[in-house]
Amino acid sequence: RSPETDVSVGLQWALAGILQAPYTLYRLERGELAEGASPRRHTSLEMASRLAFTLQNTTPDPELINLGVSGALDDPEALEGEVDRLLESPEARRAVGAFFAQYLDLSKIKRVERDPARYPGVSPALFDAMEREVRLLVDELVFRERGDIRSLFKRRRAYVNSTLAAHYDL
Repeated sequence: RSPETDVSVGLQWALAGILQAPYTLYRLERGELAEGASPRRHTSLEMASRLAFTLQNTTPDPELINLGVSGALDDPEALEGEVDRLLESPEARRAVGAFFAQYLDLSKIKRVERDPARYPGVSPALFDAMEREVRLLVDELVFRERGDIRSLFKRRRAYVNSTLAAHYDL
């Protein structure tokens, strides 16, 4: 059989095309023309997608899809209500924790090597405490205060155990 008439070759090309299409590889959100300040804004359905992937690292649930389709997420109060609802889920804690762990590159903490003679207090327990402190600060900021990410870097609070308190000379 020749490639021009072989159905399997055609199917291979079709599948390759689908798998390489931008809408298959990426979540493209083109928005819509907006009146006023900005040239484009996300549609209600795009906001549903963004909320779900940002706050839960998954696709929107049926309730969020319905709100997106109906246009309800164009309303800032409805949008904020959905943020609060999604943040109450266990998936949100995992997704937000994973986001900040990657954003702050927390995996590097455990790979730090220090000369124990020069840095006698440095130990795996110290690095564990440092990572735990950051995770607790993020949890407090996002889930208890519903705060702004910028405030994470201005905090004058710490979560310490005895190892970290000794390191901070507290």
